[in-house]
Amino acid sequence: MQRIVFFSVLFLFAISSLYAHKHGLEVSKQIVWGEYTINETLPFEGDGHWEDGGVPVYRFRVALPNETDPSSINVQIQDLQLLPGDSEFSHLADYRNVLPELRSLVVSIRMNTYLEIEIIPFHLADNEILRVSGFTALIEFQTSSVEALKSADLKASTSLFKSNSVLSSGFWQKISVSETGIYRIPYSTLTSWGFSNPQNVAIYGYGGQMVPRINANARPDDLPEVGIMHHNNAIYFYAHGPVTWSWDYNKQMFTHQLHYWSNFAFYFLTEKDSPPKSVPLMDVETRTPTHTITTFDERKYHELENHNILKSGRKWFGEKFEGNGVRSRTVSFDFQGRDVSAPVKMNINVVGRSPNMHSFRVSVNNSSALLNLSIPPVSIFSSDGPFAHEASGLIEIQDDQEKLDVKIEFNETHNRAEGYLDYITFNARSALSMQGGQLHFRDKQSSGTDRVLRFRIQNGNSNHVVWDVTDIISPQKMQSQLFGGNLEFVADAEIYREYVAFDPSGQFPVPNRVGLVPNQNLHALQQTDYVIVVADEFETFAHQLAALHQQHNDLDPVVVPVSQVYNEFSWGHQDPTAIRSLMRMLFHRANGDQTIAPKYLLLFGNGSYDNRSKTAGLERGIVTYQSANSTHQTNTYVTDDYFGFLGQNEGADDRFDRLDIGIGRFPVNNEADAQVAVSKVRRYFEEQDPGEWRKLVTFLADDGDFNIHQRDADFLAERVLRNHAEFDVRKIYLDNYPHTSSSAGRRVPEAEDLVNRTISEGTILFNFVGHGGPGGLTEERVITTASINNWTNIRRLPLFVTATCEFGRFDDHSSVSAGERVFLNSSGGGIGLLTTTRVVFSSLNFQLNNSFFNYVFYRNNDGSKPAFGDIIRNTKNGAGSSVNKLNFTLLGDPALKLIYPEHSVNTIAINGRSIDAIPDTIQALSKVQLEGMVTDKHGNFMETFSGEVNVVVFDKPLEVRTLGNAGATPFEFKSFSSILFRGKATVENGIFDIEFVVPFDIRYNYGFGKISYYARSDQYGTAFGAYENIVVGGFNVDAPEDNDGPQVNMYLNHAGFRSGDVTNSRPMLYAEIFDESGINTSGAGIGHDIVLIINGNRNEPIVLNSYFQAKPDTYQEGTIVYQLPELEPGKHEISLRVWDTYNNSTTEVLEFTVGRGKDLTIRDFKWYPNPASGNTTGYFSFGLDEPNSRLNINVDVISSDGRTIGKYRVDVVAEGNYVSPVPVALGSLGIRNPGLYYIRFHISTSGGKESQIVEKILVKP
Repeated sequence: MQRIVFFSVLFLFAISSLYAHKHGLEVSKQIVWGEYTINETLPFEGDGHWEDGGVPVYRFRVALPNETDPSSINVQIQDLQLLPGDSEFSHLADYRNVLPELRSLVVSIRMNTYLEIEIIPFHLADNEILRVSGFTALIEFQTSSVEALKSADLKASTSLFKSNSVLSSGFWQKISVSETGIYRIPYSTLTSWGFSNPQNVAIYGYGGQMVPRINANARPDDLPEVGIMHHNNAIYFYAHGPVTWSWDYNKQMFTHQLHYWSNFAFYFLTEKDSPPKSVPLMDVETRTPTHTITTFDERKYHELENHNILKSGRKWFGEKFEGNGVRSRTVSFDFQGRDVSAPVKMNINVVGRSPNMHSFRVSVNNSSALLNLSIPPVSIFSSDGPFAHEASGLIEIQDDQEKLDVKIEFNETHNRAEGYLDYITFNARSALSMQGGQLHFRDKQSSGTDRVLRFRIQNGNSNHVVWDVTDIISPQKMQSQLFGGNLEFVADAEIYREYVAFDPSGQFPVPNRVGLVPNQNLHALQQTDYVIVVADEFETFAHQLAALHQQHNDLDPVVVPVSQVYNEFSWGHQDPTAIRSLMRMLFHRANGDQTIAPKYLLLFGNGSYDNRSKTAGLERGIVTYQSANSTHQTNTYVTDDYFGFLGQNEGADDRFDRLDIGIGRFPVNNEADAQVAVSKVRRYFEEQDPGEWRKLVTFLADDGDFNIHQRDADFLAERVLRNHAEFDVRKIYLDNYPHTSSSAGRRVPEAEDLVNRTISEGTILFNFVGHGGPGGLTEERVITTASINNWTNIRRLPLFVTATCEFGRFDDHSSVSAGERVFLNSSGGGIGLLTTTRVVFSSLNFQLNNSFFNYVFYRNNDGSKPAFGDIIRNTKNGAGSSVNKLNFTLLGDPALKLIYPEHSVNTIAINGRSIDAIPDTIQALSKVQLEGMVTDKHGNFMETFSGEVNVVVFDKPLEVRTLGNAGATPFEFKSFSSILFRGKATVENGIFDIEFVVPFDIRYNYGFGKISYYARSDQYGTAFGAYENIVVGGFNVDAPEDNDGPQVNMYLNHAGFRSGDVTNSRPMLYAEIFDESGINTSGAGIGHDIVLIINGNRNEPIVLNSYFQAKPDTYQEGTIVYQLPELEPGKHEISLRVWDTYNNSTTEVLEFTVGRGKDLTIRDFKWYPNPASGNTTGYFSFGLDEPNSRLNINVDVISSDGRTIGKYRVDVVAEGNYVSPVPVALGSLGIRNPGLYYIRFHISTSGGKESQIVEKILVKP
């Protein structure tokens, strides 16, 4: 069925077009739908949701020429292909009345222009809801022939930044101030600070102004020079503190803004060769004054920053009220000389939280209530709505007292109710009278066109001077006169201006000296692809990381201490926009050339929601960008995306901005954390196990919620199998495993064990969908901080994706989240996480997760892999416009790439028949021969590739129905869990072949199975592939007879083990198996699995089918390696039953004793080379009886005369029962000279077992 329907949308802009040329694009799209139910997110590739109603949408992006003239863009959607709908969609008909059918947004991404289009993929016809399965978008637009319009954004931006910083040369000191005003620095102080000629000292800075968040807004680049006055052997200057006042046209009053990121403003002092910038004398105003001013607009505020009630957002609140505690507070304001005949204007903002409707009553000077601020209730136990509500009041007050006492009463008694005072701001008219060392004044009400004002200041004297400080870096001295104790001056008042009057002979504050500033010059940085902004204390580690990328990743990173960024791009104070300004400078200097524009930004250091260090002892690391909202649990956020919104017109609304670079953060708090982060990157480059884990993608899905999490995970898993069959997929869905209950709550031990084994054995990507938090994943605690800390998969590090709440919340300095622990685990965990930092919604999580799988495994045009940063950038840019996506953060290195294989393995023939022929069928008990070859990423045959290939042949996918725990509806999914054969073959000159016998236990219906390949070569690395056009089913009636079971030889920990020997508590089982017909690992036949029984407990058999690995080039012989669970001290027995492909079985039994001692057994300890030379690196390796254990190794070096000359410590993780060679530079052991040395190794496990080995080495000259 096909119906033609038209939707259109037109965008009009104020910019006129010059010589416009019309163009058109036609784009066809197909929508791939997944399974759905009424209570679930509606899944399809490319889906999303509009936040203002939750209606599902289909989203796509179309590239437009950069010279597109934005005078008009017209979009039409036509040629809809429609599928029957369902009664479950009937509620969507309502959206036609409240939402448009189409939305579009013009965005800029990495200097390219795009049109993003969203449509509701439903159509209402004859009162029937139909699904859209395809459509055509017609896009009309205009381009300008004027070259200047092509890259106006870029050309404007390239001139914004200076080529050098003033800090690049000279002697510099940094100072700070906490308030706005005149400051005095005596020459003697300047001399003590290291300046030799105080008269030539200049001041640079822009005070406590925050850097504009909107990129197009003007701001001084680098450090501007400030006008100063030299007088009486001192410097005087006007400093702008961390509070900014501005005129609010809506409120018609002056309002204040505290600096979000800093409690101080900073300035910089240097000594020049020429006189510094001075405060010039303003020209005399010769016009006749139109008004004489004796009062001014005085402004005061009260705002304490004591509480961040959600530990999120940039708004902090002050005094606290409680329903069962303090419910009344008074704040006093003293306006000396206030004109009591004029009204004062008061603005107040409060915050309340209660399950009831409540209010604040506000009165002044014991008057009746002037304001009653009502606040709606909140759901106290909700985790995804408003946590509290704000209320504000604006009122004019007539009162005859100079002092104003504001009383705030919290009208609520609920024991869970709480409220906060945010701020109070007053505007008043006060007498122009010198009453202290300095007077700050302005007159907004008298300013206007053709206005000339005579200001008359009482209590003046001949020493008083007046500066116009409207321009905070270029004050001007007013020409004033003294008339009978009144100081007067005349000034133009077309706009209101800021003034300060002061007596230089009076007392003034001296700025605090912060310290010496070494020369720096970030403005002279050369173009780079990777910027590492590092907390200063971790700079050494950042350079180590940069060196790793130079060595392994063909990148040329630049390391930038964050303090230097603040100095040059936010005038000395911390501000997230400073980091963005640095990136904008580098990005726009590329002038449209993406090859030289930066690609990645790493923030090397943790951060906190408490950017201004309200918490004592807080290490700030690198500033975090917090949302304006601090009261709504799903509208508040912290995001590192902010640093990557580099377009000239971005910055107004984070939701609608698009990333231009990939960004990651190392959430490190100390040097130990920093060392872990860099070490993990090094090990990811150099020491990852080359095994098949690199092609395994794991999906863990929570249960409950009408199966939405399992449904979402399965949709994504099937996408991987459909679009990237070369990967294997493991599905761990919680409802597929029995639940247990205890006083500690529900648990899923089988799933928990499988997750931990998956992490231990390795998976390239671990994707979680469901409930979680800072303490772990799922309500059943399948992953906890304890389990994370016990992971020892350092040589098999996955990338984690966690579509859940707050798992990676890095900015709460009071705790370390589970996501951070995954990254900071020195013995394992993950190489990185795309994880959440706040409360998020499952529907929008799925939208981002779905977008992620659009990019994670797709290659670039040149065949190269995208880096983590590329994947995250594209994922977020493809996930629409929502707060939800801002709460996903990459904890990890954005320049790393997943280490799945570079090359491909392809099937050539099956049983001698080319795969180009009709698909072959493999039957039970038939012998199958496979032939294949290895090709590079471009599809070229690699005739010099030699190595080994692992081959896994799967039966048809199983139809699995989950258990329906706790009354839930069972969920159905497919799983490639039946393995017909797992073996290895030798690859020679790019070609291999292998044969095997298909087990008797297959499912005899006919259907498509799968062959999965994984190859590796010492010279060329790894390759992988899959073949899906193979039919499995039926029975080979001509199969020969076989009535003999397999031969089994098994032992624990090492080949010398004998039944009855003593072992550790978690020994490693090794089984060597042989059978003429091969081993049955399919799992399709009931009771024919490879099964391990411990201590006769047949109720808990351990199935080891997937652990069998055939030896190279034979299907008849193979091994099983499996670590037993923790066992109590004492005697134990294990039995292993193995079946061949003909269903003949053999059972072998071992007895052993778990010892009680704390001795660690070390075997086959080796140190080489020996003899060695003093400038070489030595290596040691050994076997042990504590498989997969985390080891602490302390090394002492003793000279031949008995002196200890060196010490060394290293932590390693055993790979099974073996520790791979550990490198140690002899120089780090204190060995400098030839001679005989004794090296003592003290080896201990985290469980307390220990051993000591002494090796004698000879060092030659």
